Amino acid sequence: MARSTYPQTPILPTPYFITNRFAYISINSCLSHPISLHCGVPQGSVLSPLLYILFVADMPPLPPNIQLFQYADDTAFLACSKTIQNINRTMTDAINSFTFWCSKWGLSINSDKTQVIVSLPPKHRSRVQLNPSRLTLSVHQNQIQHLKQVTYLGLALDQHLIWRPHLKIIINKAYNRLNLLKRITRTTWNLKPETVLNIYKVFLRPVLTYGYNG
Repeated sequence: MARSTYPQTPILPTPYFITNRFAYISINSCLSHPISLHCGVPQGSVLSPLLYILFVADMPPLPPNIQLFQYADDTAFLACSKTIQNINRTMTDAINSFTFWCSKWGLSINSDKTQVIVSLPPKHRSRVQLNPSRLTLSVHQNQIQHLKQVTYLGLALDQHLIWRPHLKIIINKAYNRLNLLKRITRTTWNLKPETVLNIYKVFLRPVLTYGYNG
């Protein structure tokens, strides 16, 4: 009995997934010259997250009082200690170890986007805030900015951890989207209640619930 055959998509060897890759820019149907990509993986591929996890598997260990938070290439260190001096020492060791590891594997750290924030109990705040230079951290000999508020993965973290700046950002963003939602719910649009509810769920509710873990 004859067996049916179907055309099959050729499967490229694995090395072609991470080598011999090129990128170009398209503007008004005009293409730039191709640029050879020497690192990274295709964005959106189901295999890319696994390869990235394997890539960072040998990241150097950190001191006991420091925790690592990483989402893709967004990396943050959290140091906990009773003294600024201890944080300064252990965080410096962690940064030096991390930057050495990045240099070893061809990764670059954007020192201009690297920031630091200090959160302290109320009874210690005034003393440290009067002299913030006590925490001196640097990346590639560039001193890290010491800020009163930083944003990580869409969350605005303030030095008092009261979430007031973050809530203000959410309220402003939600009001802007609510005004747009009001415009399209006018009678001239003739939208059904179910449609309006779906628009709210997709357009407005994610702003209000982002980062919520209840």
